[in-house]
Amino acid sequence: FLLGLPVPYANIGGLVPDLLPAPRGSSSSASSHSTPHAAVALALNAAQVWNYLHTYSETSRDLPKDRMKELKDSLDGAAIVYRDAISHSRKIRTESFKKGETNDISSEGE
Repeated sequence: FLLGLPVPYANIGGLVPDLLPAPRGSSSSASSHSTPHAAVALALNAAQVWNYLHTYSETSRDLPKDRMKELKDSLDGAAIVYRDAISHSRKIRTESFKKGETNDISSEGE
């Protein structure tokens, strides 16, 4: 979904970085690629692509099952890495907060 609307299937898999929010304190949207917003957008986009391919494969039977399993395994592995990164980010933020540090780590995207 983009701005509350589903992304047309012709655009599936295509993330538009300029539509992501810029990091705090930055006036440039070009640096938005490194923000938590980009990670969330990519994770959601990967899930969207998987949903499309899975639905298509069950309807058409054109996609080989072994390739779909490989893709699913890759997506599952990426999801684990993503969840671990979010968990690690939360841990760092919590530790910083407990120490009284006030660095500006965005909590958005979780």
